Amino acid sequence: MSRGPFAIVPRFSRTAIFATVASIGSITVAAGLVLDGSDGLAGHNVELARLAKPSVGLSKDCNAVIDLKCSTSSQPVIAVWGDSFARHLVDGILASEPEARLVQLTNNNCGPLTGLAPILPRLDPAWPQKCIGHNKEVQRFLLAHRSIRYVVLSSPLNQYLAEKTMLLEGRGAVQSDARIVADSFRASLAWLRSNGFRPVVIAPPPQDGRDSGLCVARARLLGASAEGCGASFETVRMHDRDVLTVLAGIARDYPVVSFNGYLCDDGRCRTEDKGVAIFEDHGHFSDEGSRHLGTTLEFYQVFARAAEYGCTAERGRLGAPIRGICNPAEDTIMVSSSASDVFPARSRTGVERAQ
Repeated sequence: MSRGPFAIVPRFSRTAIFATVASIGSITVAAGLVLDGSDGLAGHNVELARLAKPSVGLSKDCNAVIDLKCSTSSQPVIAVWGDSFARHLVDGILASEPEARLVQLTNNNCGPLTGLAPILPRLDPAWPQKCIGHNKEVQRFLLAHRSIRYVVLSSPLNQYLAEKTMLLEGRGAVQSDARIVADSFRASLAWLRSNGFRPVVIAPPPQDGRDSGLCVARARLLGASAEGCGASFETVRMHDRDVLTVLAGIARDYPVVSFNGYLCDDGRCRTEDKGVAIFEDHGHFSDEGSRHLGTTLEFYQVFARAAEYGCTAERGRLGAPIRGICNPAEDTIMVSSSASDVFPARSRTGVERAQ
């Protein structure tokens, strides 16, 4: 068939056009899911909005607040110190022990590291100094409230360890270095012990950088399996290599609780447990996920026991070291300087898990 000089010649086949439309549809679905609960697809679907609900702890207004108004008691026994990865443990702790006398001392992006803060371009230039000041105020608060016995510390540490990250240390900026981060974390833990507190570090959940929360929500919306949303052992090890190394070193002297043994087996790490979507995004527990895991793994009891007795085979014996890596779902405990031990090759658990 002849075409005139101004005829429009089709550039794509019909198959390509249909593929493009399908891709646009998927992008539209994804965009709707990441909107907040008052807009987009998630806002019109109660189930999806529930999946995306963040775990904010006692209140979203408790970020960077150091006061008993962010406590369940005027005489708290357990303090939660760290960034948003400490905050997302609060719902789980209270789900496992509703009467817990807890105070939340969290500040987004600001890990519980003494005298050290990441310089993050997306935040105010004055923020690193505020982070260092926040942690100093946390220490003053702890000294002023001697009813506190246990201090739960957590951070993913990747904001400190990311390549090319600069850190504020004292009055000057330095290049990120795992040794500097580990030393600062240890300084916080040593300070706590020297002042009579019992610290326990909670390792971040296994992650590979993908938004697994969005992945699960998309799968549920489309009626598909979310099995592919989980990360493999190897990608988690690669993504969290420096974090695992720092935590393995800390575990030689202090107790570290890791979720990897429960969430990971058969070469992959799960994003759902017994039908419950665990994550809000790339690594934070969702509100429901935190409560579910808190109840299933008994956060309060496990954290307090690790802080009190450690995670070595000698725990509970007089004079036994309070250190080691604890898997809350199994009796096996270990102490090693190897980062691979923070990430057991295969889990053996007495807690019934989803298949």
